[in-house]
Amino acid sequence: MKIARIILRLKGGGGEYAGAGSQKWQMQKEDAIAAYLQDKKAYRERILRTVRVCSARKCEIAILPACAFVYKSANELEDFCAAIPANLVVVTGTLKVKDRNNGDERAVIISKGSIIDTFDKDRICSFAYKGTPIFCSISSSVKFFYDKAAAVDAFPRRCDPQKLLVFDLGHFQYNARYLTQTLNKVRRTLVKEHGACRAVILSFWCFRTYSSMTDWMQPRNELHRERYEEGGDFVDVVVL
Repeated sequence: MKIARIILRLKGGGGEYAGAGSQKWQMQKEDAIAAYLQDKKAYRERILRTVRVCSARKCEIAILPACAFVYKSANELEDFCAAIPANLVVVTGTLKVKDRNNGDERAVIISKGSIIDTFDKDRICSFAYKGTPIFCSISSSVKFFYDKAAAVDAFPRRCDPQKLLVFDLGHFQYNARYLTQTLNKVRRTLVKEHGACRAVILSFWCFRTYSSMTDWMQPRNELHRERYEEGGDFVDVVVL
């Protein structure tokens, strides 16, 4: 199976995003909203270009970060779903704009042009894909696996635990602690509960100055990845 993890580039460097996590999240949302309001058509096309790269590389699933698809009307979201290649399942964060500074943040799973599930930061969602159990979270909500602070969906039926995957839809560029501690603890928790966890994969927004080749996946350095650049954004193809 080929999975594509998309990393979108922010307009600013790391220095512009100082402060606590919630402050960085807010700045990231404002950046996405500003880019959308400046040119809605160009912003939509930017996201779709990365998705087309995934399809061209024969990927079956593509993961976009939190707040990746920004929109105002339900028709915009429907048109976006309809533009997704039929051979690709897309998991993406969404942001429905309220004003220049705020929006309603959620995430959706898109298959064959339709939304098959919607979730928010208070729930870890699960779905089955060809016998593979997949869990999806928005950013640090992935901690719900081990701190039990909110709802985690049931393990998908008729799936092989040995194929278990976790997709984390992140906001801004994370530090090494998130990779080595948080995502690692998620994987260890799932191995303990289900006997296996094939991979935990993080998608996120990177700073303008981003050049790291860190894989941002668990287990580290064990998954084969090919990187492609598209208009300043990155598509990492992972072969499982």
